[in-house]
Amino acid sequence: MGTYSTAVKGAGLADAASLPLVALNAMLAEDGAVIDVPEGVDAGSLLLVHRATQPGTSSHPRHVLRLGAGARLSVIEIATGVGESLHNPVTEITLEDGAEL
Repeated sequence: MGTYSTAVKGAGLADAASLPLVALNAMLAEDGAVIDVPEGVDAGSLLLVHRATQPGTSSHPRHVLRLGAGARLSVIEIATGVGESLHNPVTEITLEDGAEL
C-alpha cells in the first residue's frame, strides 16, 4: 500500500489566495496523511479519524493523496470529539490516468 508521513506545512496546490480556510490551513497545518499508491495497485480502504479531546481546540491537517495510473483507493474520513472545535482539513488529490478514488 502507500506511505504515511507528515505533510509539509503550507505545501501543495490548494489555492490559499482565494480560499480563506485553505489559507488558514496553510498557515497552521501541523500534520496530515501523505498517501502514494503506485501504478496499478488496489490499496483497498483507508480510514482517517480525527478526534478532538478537549472543547475549543482546532486542527488543520493537510492530506495529500496521489494515485498512479490505474491505482485504486477508497477513503473515509471521520471527525469527532467533545464540545465545539474547529476541524479544517485540506486534501490535495492527484489522480493519474485510470486511477479511482
